[in-house]
Formats: sequence, structure tokens, C-alpha cells
Amino acid sequence: MLSDLGLGAPMIIAVLFCWFIILIYSRLIKVLIYVVTSSHERLKRLIRPIVYAVIGVVALAIIYVLNAGSPTDDKLIAITELFCAEGTDMIPFFGWLKGIIPAIYRGNWLEAIIFALLLIALAALIAIITFRIRVDFYEDAMGSAAEREEKLNQAKEAANGAVITRKKERKSKFSERVFSTGSGAKVFFTKAMHNRFRFAHLGIFTKTMETYILTALAICVLIKFVIGEGSFIAIALVLTAMTFFRALGNPIEEDSERNFFLMIPESPWSKYAYSMLGGVTNCALDLLPAFIIGGIFLRADPIFLILSFLLSMSMYLYSACTGAFISLSIPVNLSQMIRGVIQIMFVYFGILPSAVPLIIGLITGHMTLFTLIAIAINLALSILFIIITPTMFVNGRK
Repeated sequence: MLSDLGLGAPMIIAVLFCWFIILIYSRLIKVLIYVVTSSHERLKRLIRPIVYAVIGVVALAIIYVLNAGSPTDDKLIAITELFCAEGTDMIPFFGWLKGIIPAIYRGNWLEAIIFALLLIALAALIAIITFRIRVDFYEDAMGSAAEREEKLNQAKEAANGAVITRKKERKSKFSERVFSTGSGAKVFFTKAMHNRFRFAHLGIFTKTMETYILTALAICVLIKFVIGEGSFIAIALVLTAMTFFRALGNPIEEDSERNFFLMIPESPWSKYAYSMLGGVTNCALDLLPAFIIGGIFLRADPIFLILSFLLSMSMYLYSACTGAFISLSIPVNLSQMIRGVIQIMFVYFGILPSAVPLIIGLITGHMTLFTLIAIAINLALSILFIIITPTMFVNGRK
């Protein structure tokens, strides 16, 4: 940092001090929230609304500054001025933390020392409050251990085909529709659809769909109001990457771990196909609203919008098929560490077949052509694994 950034020793010490303070506060706040919510169970429900409220207030302030309250045309400078406005140095933690380095840069050592002492004092106060709250950690740990042991036993019983009953009724927000559709191998597809619409918010919005929509909206806001330039390509690539990693927990692994998967008198290819179809359909339903919203906001070319959606779907199919193949091909007697290393290698290198043509498309400016090439590669590899994987249910470890 001394040579690359041209910073003096005092400035480097200040940066390291601020980083160290952030680490300490992150731990202190985690422990404080845990202690408070352990003794006051109702407060757990307030954590998420409070976080959303803070994010909402900050987002509204940024939007206001960008639209009406900024005297400068540079949007990044406008946002910086918002967070560095006069008086913000008095905000506990945030103001004190961001005030240290500018104070040292101006040569105002007294101000920097005061901010540092305030941060240390606040950390000490949080620690004192935390230790004064009486919580029975031993009882909480014993309860968690017992609950975990019970869940592990239930998982083992479920894998052997046992029926697991719930100790308490599901919340009323969950649909009580009885699963009674599908027969033979088709049951894996209908099960996926049943669970989707049963547990989705309002019967439509799953958590994955909501995550994709929020991601698309965030990128739209970033492009429209902050960067000032960009295209739908950003949304397409981000959602495609998210789809790839989301598909690692594919439905094939979940279904094939159950003994009834082998007991259903259908061909392995048929059961594999319907299980995969359920995952692909769920993925399409989750992705479609985000692509539509992003396309409307950024006025995307309809042809590229469709191709981008197909790219994400082909990426899901490729990731799910490859993940299932790796999961089933790894011998069960291998240690968990070796299995983890193999799966991590797939996570890091499995995206390369599609990434290479997409990178070439970005460099050359021919995204439509190279998106088609990436889709073709994904489909070719997926078909290969679709042909190979079901044989493992008969001749392999299953």
C-alpha cells in the first residue's frame, strides 16, 4: 500500500484500524442480537423488518438525491456527497468510522483520535450490555443439540421410507392441499409442482423468484440512476450465473436419495426425465418475471431477451445434469472431504464451457451469436449427461 497507493504509514494504520473495528463490531452485534433474541423471543420477528426498513430509507434517499436533490451531474459524486454530508460524522459508528481517515488526511489528529475513542467506547458499551443480559447458554445449547439429533434421526428414517409426522401444525400461510396427482414416474414432476405452489407466497412467489426479481430491479436502478449507461446484458449474465449456482441443489439428488425412487416400476430414464422436468419448470417460473421486468425497464431487444432466458435455462439444465452425474458417480465410501473437493472443482470450473463464448461475445460485440453458441454447448453437454446418468441407478452406486 505504501508503494502502490502512495499512502503514508499513519494512513495505512488508520485503514487497518477501521477494518479491525468493523470485524469487532460485526462479532459484538451478532452476539448482542443472539443474547437479546434468546431472552426475548418476540424480538426475532422484528429483525428482518428493521433491516428492510433501513435499506428502504437509504434507497429512497439515494433516489431523491439522484432525481432532485443533487447539484452535480455526476451520480457517483452525488451519492458520495449524500453519505458524507455535513453532520453525518456525528452518527454513531457510521459517522465516526468514516470520519477517521478524512481527519488524518486533513492533518486533524485530534478529531481522528476522538472518533477512534468513541468507537472503542461504544464497543465496550455493547460488550457490557451483552454480558449483563442473563441467558442460559447451556440450556440453549442442549436444546439445539437435541433438536439437531432428532432431525438427523428423522432424515435417516425418511431415507428408508418411513413416514415422519410433525410435532406441530404448519403455519396457516401454507396451503393444505393434499398431494394426489400423478402416477408412475410422473409423480416426481407433479410433486415438484405441488410443493412449489403449496409453499410459495400467495401461491406464486417463491423465495428464489423474489431473489431474482430483487436482483433484476437492483441492476436496473444501478444502470439507470447510478452508472447512467449499460444494457440488459448485465441482468442476463448475473441471472445466468445465479441460476448456475442455484441448480447445484438439483431435484435429482433429492429424489434419488429416497428408496421409493427405485421402487417405482418405471425405467430409470423416465424417472430421471420427470424429476429433471420438475426442476426445469420451477426454474423457468422463477426466472421469467425477473427477465420480463429487466427487459421492460432497460428496453431490451426482444430477440436477445428470449435468447438470454434460454441461456439461463440451458445453464440450469447443464448444471443440474452435471451435478447429478458427479453426485452419483462419486463412490459412497469416499471421505466427505474428497467428495467436497470434487464438487468444489465443478463449482469453479463447470461454468467455463459457457463462460468462454460469452466472454468472446462481450469482447467482439456479437453477443447474440455467441449466446446461441453457449446455449448449444450447454444443451449438448446436458444431453450427454442425461444419457449416461440414469444407467447409474441400475449399474452404479444406486
